[in-house]
Amino acid sequence: MVTVKGSFDRPIKQEFYYMPMNIDDKTIQDKINHDFKSVQSYEFINNFHDVAANTALGTYGHRVITHNLFDKSYKESSYNYANEFSNSKHTDLANEKSVRERYAVAAGSNIDEDDKKMSQYDESKVSLGSTTQFLHDRETGAGYGLDVRQDGPKLAERISQRSQVKYGTTLKLIVKGQSYLEVGDLIKFNLLKIEPNNTLGEYDKQYSGKYVITKIRHQILSEGYTMALECAKDSVRYGFQANDFKIEKNPNHPGLRDTYEREEPDKPNRHA
Repeated sequence: MVTVKGSFDRPIKQEFYYMPMNIDDKTIQDKINHDFKSVQSYEFINNFHDVAANTALGTYGHRVITHNLFDKSYKESSYNYANEFSNSKHTDLANEKSVRERYAVAAGSNIDEDDKKMSQYDESKVSLGSTTQFLHDRETGAGYGLDVRQDGPKLAERISQRSQVKYGTTLKLIVKGQSYLEVGDLIKFNLLKIEPNNTLGEYDKQYSGKYVITKIRHQILSEGYTMALECAKDSVRYGFQANDFKIEKNPNHPGLRDTYEREEPDKPNRHA
């Protein structure tokens, strides 16, 4: 698995499109470069976010209790995915404050009858850890070289970011061999929105965008050189609005939401 740190800061190494490769189109000026950007086939290994599982993993909310071995004190810290998302690097990240954050899920929607959002359940995962000062003759904590009071929040942030990548959107691409690509590189995958009326060639708002390469398999045969790229993303190309996928309250019971009546039935993976 690729280390998250540093991968999102790199420039895009290659841009890929799902488009025909072996075509005789006179308008294509650079056929070689066109073919290297073409995706022969793609498959989403995982294209949904299991909110229940990620809640238990502490991805959206997390409480950490740290015990300072030096002064015998303890501290409780809470991690909130919606609040902390913009403070860390992601594959697709809004660069302007006016653009809503590109959470991988609709973080602003209410999910329970008590009108709480998913990041407000910080007690869904509780971690315990010990820390200390002056371990290396410095007043900082032992874990991250920062103020010892930051060890708890940083631990929760690390666990959340790892889960966002590991259990987020996972994509497999088959492309022409490009040996300069390596694990940890940032690429861009442009996938057309699969809609019958997409005459303008718009890209999918959630599954298009930047990905980090996590695995590469090379295949060299007499017919040619191809690569299988396994990629992951922890955000979306365009952020969800606060009212996206919000389930209306039951008019007869304001404390309940019509989950089963309002949600659409499961659909097969259209991208496989």
